[in-house]
Formats: sequence, structure tokens, C-alpha cells
Amino acid sequence: MTRPPLALIAAAGLCLTAVDHALASTLNFASIDTFSNTDAQGTLDGVGFTIDFSNPTSAGNTTINLSTGVFDNAGSANQGAATYANANFFRIDFDQAIDDFALYLNEFKISNVGGSSGVYNFSSGQDFRTDFTLNDNFVNGVAGPQGHQITVSGSGGSGILSFSDPVTTLTVFGGQRENLPQSFTFSGTAAASAVPGAGLAGLATVGLAGVSRRRRR
Repeated sequence: MTRPPLALIAAAGLCLTAVDHALASTLNFASIDTFSNTDAQGTLDGVGFTIDFSNPTSAGNTTINLSTGVFDNAGSANQGAATYANANFFRIDFDQAIDDFALYLNEFKISNVGGSSGVYNFSSGQDFRTDFTLNDNFVNGVAGPQGHQITVSGSGGSGILSFSDPVTTLTVFGGQRENLPQSFTFSGTAAASAVPGAGLAGLATVGLAGVSRRRRR
């Protein structure tokens, strides 16, 4: 059997590396533009969103280093993010559905008011979200105990939650905390919307093709 030259093998490896970097660079991250007394606003892949905090007084802009292994080197060393220290939940509402949604949690901590709990819940409206997985490099955190929860420990959980289904609204709820800053950001792509009349146009095309075949017979 003839083996490929080492030069070709090396070139193939370089190509794969280049592809990996290209994929990483095409991730769309949230741009969190403005904070008010009640919420924050921004855009993700051209889609507007609002972030509501149960206690917005401690919320603001920050950055997260996403160029580390904990975050699978998914972004930059100064990726724009939101931070809060006193709220027990936040909710993200998008103007339209987001596909390939990923949530990047940075040092999400155990609550320190009314007992200590490291459990965080994820839901959309009245429905719990169980369609997410933690990346292999997630630190100080595990999935469970229930399918819509994660449990953090130690100095705080950090890593990525990837959602398999589209996200329009997401609520993240944990125990009450005071003066415990933690931060997050997210990525994804705007879900493709149906083109009005596209289905009817397709049916018309099929119908005309059928008429044409009958005439030729």
C-alpha cells in the first residue's frame, strides 16, 4: 500500500486547523448595548433582545475571557457580557427565535441568602428547558439533579450550555444572592423565517410540470 507523503499529511492537518478557527470565528455573539433601571437591550445576529433582572440595580456591562479551554476557545479574551450581583433570576426575550443558542456562564455561584443552594433552573415561559448539554470542559458544575437544572459548587460554575431547540425566551433562576457578581453572554443565529408564498409557488410549479407531461402524452 502506498502511503501519502508527509507533506500532504501536514497540509491536511493545517487545513483542519484552519477550518476549526474559521468555525470559531463565525460564531455570532450578543452585543449588549444599553442598561437602564429595569433591563438591558442589545442584538444577536441582527435580532433584538431584552434582558430583565429581578434586581437590576447591580447589573451592568463587563467582559469574559472566552479564549480559554473552559469555554472551548469559543471567543475573544474580552468578550462583551452582562454581570449582576444581587438578582436571583434573569430572563432573555428575543424578537424572533434563535437557533444554535449557547449560553456562556462565568463563575455562577451558590446563593448566600436564605440558605445556600447551587441549583439553577432553565425555562421558557411555563415550560422547563431540558434540551441543553454542558460542554466537557465545564468546571465546578454538573447537570441535574433534574433535567432542567444544573448544580454549581466551589468558587462558581463556568462553561457552556448548548441548546438543541430554538430559543425565543429563556429564564435562568437560582437562589437569592447578595454581592456575588457573576456574568454571562450568549451566541446563536437568527432562525430562518418562511418566505411568504414560497409554498404556493412550489405547488404551482409542480402543477404546471404535471400539465406539461400530460400534454406530451
